[in-house]
Amino acid sequence: MPPERLRIALDISSVLAGDDNAVVLHDSGIVTALDGFHGGHDELSVLTEVPVRAVITRAPAPRPDSPLRQAMRDLIATVHSFGVRFGVDEVHTLEEAEHWRSAGADGVIGLLPALTAAEVTELLAAWPGTLPR
Repeated sequence: MPPERLRIALDISSVLAGDDNAVVLHDSGIVTALDGFHGGHDELSVLTEVPVRAVITRAPAPRPDSPLRQAMRDLIATVHSFGVRFGVDEVHTLEEAEHWRSAGADGVIGLLPALTAAEVTELLAAWPGTLPR
C-alpha cells in the first residue's frame, strides 16, 4: 500500500511531550491526525508546528442553550483556519451527528444505529466532504 493511503492518529499528549512521530510519518508520506484534541493553547500551537491533516476530539454535543455550543463552533472554525480537518469521536445518536455537522465538523465516529443502504447514501449526500477524494 502506498504511504499516502495510510491514516494514522497519534495521541496529542505524546506530540505535546515532544514525540516527533507526526513529522517522521508526514515526511514518509503518511497522513496523520491528532487524537484526544481539546483545543487548548498548546494544542492549537502544535497545529502550526506539526504537519497533521486532522484533529479528533471526544466531546458530547452541547445543549442548544449552552454557551459551549458557540464555543465549539468557534473552535472548529479556528482549527479549519489552520487547514486542518475536525472530527468528533464517540457520537452515539443521529441528533449528535447532526449537531456536529451543523457546527462545521468534517466527520464523526461512533456507535450509531444500523442504517439501510438508502439511509447511508442519503446521509453522505447531505454531508459534503465525507466521500473519499
